[in-house]
Amino acid sequence: MKNLINNTFSQEILEKAQRTKARIILPENDKRVKDAKSFLVKNKINVIDIDYDKINKYLDFISKLKFTKNWTTPMMLEFLDDPIHLSCAMLACNDADGVVAGATVSTAEIIRTAIRLVGIDNSAKWVSSMFLMVSSDYKCKYSFADCAVIPEPDSDQLVSIAYNASKLHKILTGEESKIAFLSFSTIGSSSHYRVEKVKNAYMKFKAKYPKILCEGEIQFDAAWVPDIARDKIPDTIIEGKANVFIFPNLDAGNIGYKIAQRMGNYYAWGPLLQGLKKPVNDLSRGCSIDDIINIASITSLQSNCYANV
Repeated sequence: MKNLINNTFSQEILEKAQRTKARIILPENDKRVKDAKSFLVKNKINVIDIDYDKINKYLDFISKLKFTKNWTTPMMLEFLDDPIHLSCAMLACNDADGVVAGATVSTAEIIRTAIRLVGIDNSAKWVSSMFLMVSSDYKCKYSFADCAVIPEPDSDQLVSIAYNASKLHKILTGEESKIAFLSFSTIGSSSHYRVEKVKNAYMKFKAKYPKILCEGEIQFDAAWVPDIARDKIPDTIIEGKANVFIFPNLDAGNIGYKIAQRMGNYYAWGPLLQGLKKPVNDLSRGCSIDDIINIASITSLQSNCYANV
């Protein structure tokens, strides 16, 4: 197999992941997944297999969950026969540190399984997602959120999405976050209930996390182009240098990341799930081997962050 990680940034992420020693499960029986696992193991990432010897432990675990209340033992065993379900049960029972799946199933299935078995972190309240957008020369990295989970986030959900995205952005890039709460309005240039939602999210975020740089409501050009930022916002804080972009809804986020990916030739790493008690990350069904390697490395870094909370 050729060396699949052929760029400096991916190599940096891989080397950081090696140091975590995190136990990562890639449960799907797919050739791409198998090839990625071989590469990861060869490069000293702690990829572990599903532990069928502890099936009684996981059976006992799911028997206490609300959604299995009226299930019989055969029904629970059938549920755990799915390797993605069983791997998330292992994660919930501290027999693993992260799960990467989705090469063969939908995002909805991964999220549903993660919420049921791993659970939502009390401090987050909601599960959301972000994409790390990486330029073709790997020199520019931006975080886009939410692009895959919450269709119409309210202002409180936007605050949660922004905070979790800012944390993960710093873990992955080492950069301090500069957050743009995106809208079709810039600081009152338009009046609409959708603008008010974004403005309220910005105000709540600024009050709750005063040390994190943010601006809103703001149009994309003012968030990304310094000259336009100075023209539209004379006292701008992020000065057109945002690196974390918070979209007002899933339409905008999903369309936005795909435009950057297809027209801007950016790599889209994700969706990276946020707000779970432990890291579970989704793969696109069209993912490449490189995508799987990168997401597994990121999951290792996330697990280290969760352990230190």
